Formats: sequence, structure tokens, C-alpha cells
Amino acid sequence: MISNTPYFKFIQATILKELDEAESHVIVAVAWLTDPVLYHKLYSLCRKGKIVELLLNYDQINLSSGLDFEKIQEAGGKIFWEYEHEKRLMHNKYCIIDAQTIITGSYNWTNRAKSHNENIIVIKEDYATISSFKNEFYRLTNQTGRISTDTYYVKKYSSAAFANFQSFLEWWEISHVELKIPITERLFKKKFNFYTLPSENEYNLLLNTTALDLEFTGNLLLDYKLMIQEQFNDYNSLQAEYGYALSGLDGIEHFIHLEYLNCSWNDIVNLSPLIPLKKLSYLDLSHNGRMQCLLFNAEIDLGPLKFLQNLEYLNLLSNKSLKNFDALYYLKSLKTLDLSETNATKDEINNIKRHLPNCEILTDSVQIDDTEYGHDESDFSGTDEGEYDDSPF
Repeated sequence: MISNTPYFKFIQATILKELDEAESHVIVAVAWLTDPVLYHKLYSLCRKGKIVELLLNYDQINLSSGLDFEKIQEAGGKIFWEYEHEKRLMHNKYCIIDAQTIITGSYNWTNRAKSHNENIIVIKEDYATISSFKNEFYRLTNQTGRISTDTYYVKKYSSAAFANFQSFLEWWEISHVELKIPITERLFKKKFNFYTLPSENEYNLLLNTTALDLEFTGNLLLDYKLMIQEQFNDYNSLQAEYGYALSGLDGIEHFIHLEYLNCSWNDIVNLSPLIPLKKLSYLDLSHNGRMQCLLFNAEIDLGPLKFLQNLEYLNLLSNKSLKNFDALYYLKSLKTLDLSETNATKDEINNIKRHLPNCEILTDSVQIDDTEYGHDESDFSGTDEGEYDDSPF
């Protein structure tokens, strides 16, 4: 349900609260960012593996803020600078969170704005408005090839995954039903129907998408439990008490343009279907394989990951049955690796560090910066001096 809530007080706190709820992707287009608290929150989100894209004016206000924007880039975020063109100012002030929420209004993300009479409005689930704001962001950042559709992006590619639409339909008929359901609901935007085949437009969308979120598929599968059992006359399927999670990735190999894939909180142990996904830069496999490892002593073989040499972020948090850690040595592009709460030994972690000296490795003893919590503005080097809120002139 669409909601619109205006705020005239505690605006910084409201923005921080909304950012805290970000699950995967944050877009920020603001003329000036000099507030160190908001800056640090964005940096923290990057450190946690969220996608952060930031558009700022390339001017003296931002450049002399004392904030280290390169740290956001080093943590995996993207910074786009708007250069003055024919004396036209990029004067946007909006933030999009997970394609679900927009924050916009008069409030600049600056130190001085906190002492002014400002306002924001927080808009939720207005997808038409969200799409307009996202498309404008991509236009300003020269990413016009992207079509923004909720939590993933589509580029205009051709694909050789299937010879034609008919061969795709044949694959769809026999593909893994547990994978088809989240794809249909999250990519095609409609309730799964066992008797309705995807259209040709949906076929192109599926083959060409660059990002897919399969987190908590169990929540979707639970809704379809009886339908699945009746369809396949199998009333013993999907009975695990822990949930109804995705148990395999068979079929994902056809998504050859994927750059972002979140498979967290599932029961996946076989990673070999990921091998053809050479463009993957973000992969979340946290909280996987619990029941298969518990009931069948299964292990998650990391070997297939060595072929994903464009990976920049890999999350293996809370997987207790990993093996073949040496496969990670091949991931020379890796910037962040989360091995917290895994069975990786100290020696295995040290070996990975030796092979990947430029990769930040998170373990049980390496936490997000303490400065994220309980800090005040005196902890930062941002300054009000020389700063203006509504015009650089």
C-alpha cells in the first residue's frame, strides 16, 4: 500500500532509520554531502555488502568537506560526479532504498541543514514514482542502457542460452519448480501459475537480467506448499520444519548476464550451476545448506567459485560445512570476503590473505567499525566552514 509521510523535525534521524532498513540497494542523488554521520552510514552499508550508488556535484563544497569519498568506492560503492555544465546545477535531493522507499524534500545532506527549517517526505511502495526517480538517476549518471525494475536491472543483451523461445519453453516445463516460483514472482511480477507459460517478453527479461534476489525463497515456497504437492502428487515434499527453502540452483546457468545474485537463507550446497555466470561481481551465499548438511552430512564445495573471477563481493557468513577454501585464491578481483561464523580455520584464513592481499576478509574477530555506533560529529573531519546549503555561489 502506498504511503506518504512528511517530516519537519528529526530529519537526519529519520534518514538514518530508513537507511538502517536497507536490505540490498541504496541510490542517493544529492547536490552536497558534508554530513559525516550520513556519510558514515553509507560507508557502513558498503562494508556490509549493500549496493550503494551516489551522485554528487563536483565542486568545492563536496571536495573540501573533509570526507573521504574514496573509502566508499574502496568498500564497493559507486560514486558519480556531476560536473558543472553550462552553469546548470545538479540540485537533486533524493534517496531510493531497495526500490521500495523514496526520501526526498528540501533537506540537503549537510551539517548546516540540521539547523534550518527543512522537510522531507518518505514515500513507500509507489513503484511508478520510484521508477521515474531511478530512470532519472541512470540518465544523469550516463547509465541510460539500464532499465530500472524494482530490485534488479535489465540491460539490452542478446543471449545464446537457448536457441529460440520454443526451446526456452521446453526448458521451463522441466526446470526446477522451486526456482521457477521466485523467478516468476520477483522477476515477472505475477503470482506463479503452473498452467501459464512465460511470454516472449518475459523470456527476454529473464535471459537478460543482471541481478536476481533469491533470498528467503522459503517464504514464497511456503505459500505454494499445497499447490506443489498436488501438482506433483508428492505430499512428502517441502516438509522440512526449518522452512521451504530453495534446495538447488539448477537452471541458473542460463542467466549468463547476472552480475548480482543473492541466494542467502536457502539450502543450497551444489554451486556448480554458477560456473557459467562469468559476469557475477556480487554473490551472497550466507546461511545456506543447513538441513542438507545436518541430515545428509553434505558439504558446500567452494571449487566452482574459482571460475567466477569477476567477483568483487562474496558472502559465506554462517556456513559451517565449507570445503576447498583454496578455490578462493583464484578470485583476484575480490574486495570483500565474509567468512564470519564459518568452519574456516585460522590457517585457511591466513592462506587466503596471502593470496588475496587486497581483499578485506571479515571473520568472527573482525567487525564493522565501532565508529558506526555511538559516534558524534566530533569524530569526523567534516566542517561547516565555507559550506552553503542551497547554492554554491
